[in-house]
Amino acid sequence: MLYFIIAVILAYLIGSIPTAYIVTYFKKGVDIRNYGSGNVGATNTLRVLGKGMGALVLAADMAKGILCVTLLPQIFYTNQPDTSIYTFKALLAVVAACGHIWTVFLKFKGGKGVATTCGIILALATPAALLSFLIWILTVIFSKYVSLASLVMMAALPFLMLAFKQPTPYFYLSILLFVIITYTHRDNVKRLIAGTENKITQKKTA
Repeated sequence: MLYFIIAVILAYLIGSIPTAYIVTYFKKGVDIRNYGSGNVGATNTLRVLGKGMGALVLAADMAKGILCVTLLPQIFYTNQPDTSIYTFKALLAVVAACGHIWTVFLKFKGGKGVATTCGIILALATPAALLSFLIWILTVIFSKYVSLASLVMMAALPFLMLAFKQPTPYFYLSILLFVIITYTHRDNVKRLIAGTENKITQKKTA
C-alpha cells in the first residue's frame, strides 16, 4: 500500500509540472497565463510564441504522461491479486492527467490535459494512439480548430481501444479521459457552437 500511495503522489507531482509556464518564462521572460487564452498548455504556447516553443511544450507535456505510466509502474508496482498492472497504470494515468489540469504549482490551474493524455495513450496503447493522432491531424487540417480536433480524437479513443483489443482497464481509462478532456474544453465547446472559437491560424504574440 505504501508503494501504491507513493506512486500516486509522484504521478500527480510529475503531471503537475507546468512546462508551458516554465519554458516560456525562462526562454522569453513572460508568463504564458497573461497571453492568448491564458491556458498553461502547448496550444496556447503555439499561438503566443510560435511553432518551436509550442512543439517544445507539447513534447515536454507528453513526456510527463509517458514517464508516469512507464517508469513509475516499473519501480512501484507489486504483484497484487486485487490490482493488475493494467489497472495500476490506468490509475497513474488519470492522476497524471489531473495533475496537469489542476497543478499544485499554479494554484490548481493548469492546462487542458490533451498533450499529457497523448503521451499516456502513446505509451499504453501505441496503435490506438497513432490512429487517434491521425484523426486529430485530419480534423485540424479540415477545421482549423485544435479544440474540436482534441474532442474528436478523445471521442474516437474508446472505440479504437476496442478495435485494437486493448486491456479492459485501458478502455475504461479512455472513457474517463474523454469525460475529463470534454470538461476542460467546456468553454471551447460553447465558443464552437457560437462560432467564436479561435482557429489555429490566429496568433497572438507576446
